[in-house]
Amino acid sequence: MRSSIAAAPLAVLLVTAPASAAATDGRYTAEIRRTEGGMPHIKARDFGSLGFGYAYAYAEDQACRFADIVATVNAQRSRYFGPDASFGDLGGQTSNRASDFFYQRIKDSRVVERLRQRRYPHGPGKDVRATVRGFAAGWNAYLRRTGRDNLPDPRCRGAAWVRPIRPIDLYRRFHQLALRASGGALLEAMVNAAPPGGASPAAAGKALDDGGAMGSNGYAIGAALQGVPVVNLGFNRHVARTHTVSTARRFAAYELKLAPGDPTSYVLDGAIVPMRRRTVRVGAGSHTFYETRWGPVVVRPDATLIWTSETAYALADLNADNFRLTNQWAAWNRSDSVGDWRRRAARIQGNPWVNSIVADDRGNAYYGDDGVVPNLEPPFLERCGVAKTPGLMSAAGIGVLDGSRKSCGLPRDPEAAARGILGPRSLPQTVRRDYTFNSNDSFWLPNADQRLTGFPRVLGEEKVNLLRKRVTGRR
Repeated sequence: MRSSIAAAPLAVLLVTAPASAAATDGRYTAEIRRTEGGMPHIKARDFGSLGFGYAYAYAEDQACRFADIVATVNAQRSRYFGPDASFGDLGGQTSNRASDFFYQRIKDSRVVERLRQRRYPHGPGKDVRATVRGFAAGWNAYLRRTGRDNLPDPRCRGAAWVRPIRPIDLYRRFHQLALRASGGALLEAMVNAAPPGGASPAAAGKALDDGGAMGSNGYAIGAALQGVPVVNLGFNRHVARTHTVSTARRFAAYELKLAPGDPTSYVLDGAIVPMRRRTVRVGAGSHTFYETRWGPVVVRPDATLIWTSETAYALADLNADNFRLTNQWAAWNRSDSVGDWRRRAARIQGNPWVNSIVADDRGNAYYGDDGVVPNLEPPFLERCGVAKTPGLMSAAGIGVLDGSRKSCGLPRDPEAAARGILGPRSLPQTVRRDYTFNSNDSFWLPNADQRLTGFPRVLGEEKVNLLRKRVTGRR
């Protein structure tokens, strides 16, 4: 969490506050030092106090942005900003109404509450839990001391949507980020799913691509995603790293054979199974989601995923239960070499949707598309694919599977940290002694003198082919 800049003048602030009544860590104390450019450096004796200082400094700089995030993941955008308004998210615009339905479904399912109780690495580790508790206390201490009516940013000064938080608000933010290139990118496809003849809400629309229109160009100085109290891009004494957006898919789709005369029931191993109807209420409005063994039903006409009287499609989101992401970054923060980085990546596999570019003080440079990717190896696709599988895999890397057979559940790779994802050896990676790079493109070209080939299409082979044409000049 701390880096240093030689000879930079520092302003020192010692922040001390008692723990809230719900905290069990006693008294939090953190030292916040700011460089001449305003960059905060946090020094603390333990992870709880580190989270406390991190949140206090973050609130000083980004109170409005974080309060907005908290409103989003708690399905309160319509309440505070109006149901018909839209807001900018990674990848485009989303209506407040659609966003609230999506996140209210997550809240009603209590999936985040269940995930936070899982054992490490599938639930938050001890250090992450302590940091989260400290973060909540630090944010709340800042609001108490400053007062909502005295916030320096006029965009949220005095606003009712700026409020104290609990650890669950942070965990909901973690879950939101895990879904960013899967369920989150298909938010409106899920909200717009309605049986034939049914009415879907007017989810003011962005045209999403298959993973959301995201991108990044990183300088590994020391940065984090908003509202995540771990370093995502940065360095320690031995290792520096950054991330770019991967071209890999983080989900698969299941084609459902619907029961004759009932488009809300599907055939599974010869039996008729009713879809689960989950109705969520946001303010005066409500919406019904349809859920299956494989996941919620989605509608994406541009990907030929259409709900008819005979067929529907369900989303199998591999990041829906990935609560390993903060454990992964926390573990990487302690890595002492590229080799150590790779061992920690293989053990946890919590990276949700980014490439990793890493260098160590021993002269090693690493590139890896080392995130969560569905296990869609060719033999499995041949056995469980459907008529449109070859076309969608070729065009967009989306695997469409037979949802009428239980045996077509995503298989376990014995080396993988979780069921249904590719193990480390199946992912594109390389270690070199000169350099590696990536610019939100495919894994194929990590170095001007090296090509990575032979990986499943779900990793973005169609974009590999486009890049190959650009590099070689072929048409």
